Amino acid sequence: MGRTVKYAEIEPRLKTGDILLCHSVMHESIMIEFIEGSMWSHIGMIVRLPQYDYPLLWESTTFDNVKDVLLGKTKTGPMLVPLYERIRTDIDNLWDPMFAFRLLETERPPEMEAALLALIQEVHGGQFPGEVEMLEIVTEGKLGIRSGSPNRFCSQLFAETYIRLGLLPPKRVPNSYWPIDFSSEGRVSLLNQATLSEEFYLLADGIQTAEEHEVS
Repeated sequence: MGRTVKYAEIEPRLKTGDILLCHSVMHESIMIEFIEGSMWSHIGMIVRLPQYDYPLLWESTTFDNVKDVLLGKTKTGPMLVPLYERIRTDIDNLWDPMFAFRLLETERPPEMEAALLALIQEVHGGQFPGEVEMLEIVTEGKLGIRSGSPNRFCSQLFAETYIRLGLLPPKRVPNSYWPIDFSSEGRVSLLNQATLSEEFYLLADGIQTAEEHEVS
């Protein structure tokens, strides 16, 4: 394992495009990690918007216990939620005991934020695919066929977002990616000289209590 960090140390450094990887102890996640041969079963992207003084997480998940900041309600599938709340609730519910951040080094022109907001508006209404649909989407991805479903799983949404931001080539379909691809094991090739740091590991005991976070 690489360097470990506390949440209070890493939060001020987080920018749009940075990666959050999650290791889970839930049955479905364990199966994904086994198939991948990786400890990571979920991925989301950090988002910084000027109207919020804290980092957000753009992700697609089956969890519906944190309100989407733009919609003002909970949902499954693509959502934009407070990063701290997502990590805190995952730990409190004993879903995820370990996380890792990878920091993106790249230029972030205004056009990047505009492209991100356009994508969020476009796909926000989708849900997380059910088991049968998920299998169909993954199978299409393995065949190089772009899914036509409005529903997206986590790494599919992440890859689609990176493509829209000009960070990944559009040739490979988004539904062919898995969380491992964006870990240091996967080593995806980014465009425009963008690079990703090695993982900064956040353990369950490295996050503050809600009271401590409010104070900070």
